[in-house]
Amino acid sequence: GAGRLVGRMPSPAPSSGSGASSSGRRAPRCRSRSRSRSLGQDSDDSELAARCGAALSVAATSGSPPRPPGEGWTQYADETRTGAIWWFYQGPLGQWWIDEGQGHTEPQPYQ
Repeated sequence: GAGRLVGRMPSPAPSSGSGASSSGRRAPRCRSRSRSRSLGQDSDDSELAARCGAALSVAATSGSPPRPPGEGWTQYADETRTGAIWWFYQGPLGQWWIDEGQGHTEPQPYQ
């Protein structure tokens, strides 16, 4: 019986000037299908960034940190009041303090 060839068929011959390499294969084309504009500054983008920045800064300052101890909290001993302990927070939510001996039950904004 007749033998069968197993393998890939050769690529069709490239047409002239179509990006063919010296091996006769067609070079892959990079064609962007994105309809995005260039990355230049755009007034709509600037306005959106300003609104997002304002929303994020409001979100970051709208809540107090969890009560100490924890990340961002440092404990201090008040030298003017014997045995008085207070906490200071500095972190993504700003600066806060709490002195349970003074009746504070929640962190207070540090000013």
